[in-house]
Amino acid sequence: MRAPKRAVTMNHGQVMPAWYDIKVFSINNSQLDEEGVMEGVRGIRELIEAEITGGIPCSRIVLGGFSQGAGLALLTGLTGDSNKRLAGLTALSGLLPLRDKLKELISPHATSIPIFWGTGSADPLVTIEIVEKCVEILQTLGLTVRRGSKDVEPGISFNIYDGLQHSTDPFELLDLKTWLKKVIPAHAKL
Repeated sequence: MRAPKRAVTMNHGQVMPAWYDIKVFSINNSQLDEEGVMEGVRGIRELIEAEITGGIPCSRIVLGGFSQGAGLALLTGLTGDSNKRLAGLTALSGLLPLRDKLKELISPHATSIPIFWGTGSADPLVTIEIVEKCVEILQTLGLTVRRGSKDVEPGISFNIYDGLQHSTDPFELLDLKTWLKKVIPAHAKL
């Protein structure tokens, strides 16, 4: 699923693929386009429902994304229907939107979902400080955080890639591939 095109304030109103408008990247969520975020979450939930209706069990569905997509994957997976625990979540170079409202939105199964979170130490947009704050908030809500881990356990496998900016690199993608093979084994019973 791809983000729709919309004007992005931070980029001087340029129309580009974006899940929601970005006014500024900051630890503070006060200027977040909540309506755009929730529109994206609803779209992803509809996609999940279509997959389940098509015969794919929740235990074989992983949500993931890069940048804004990472944030929407996290928000959707951590706040979804308590009867639909997904296999896992992945977030690359992203932050957690609606952090100030997460406590009231979080699903009872959120602490049981494996999460692979990769970020760059040199990301100038989604800075390491912002990501660390997001991870800290999730930790206060009961999620376990394992730094530098590629384990598939409930909670966050949090990986920082030295020198990586707002992009991915082969090391991060290899770690993600290894993690995905564990979270959705090829020969698992359906």
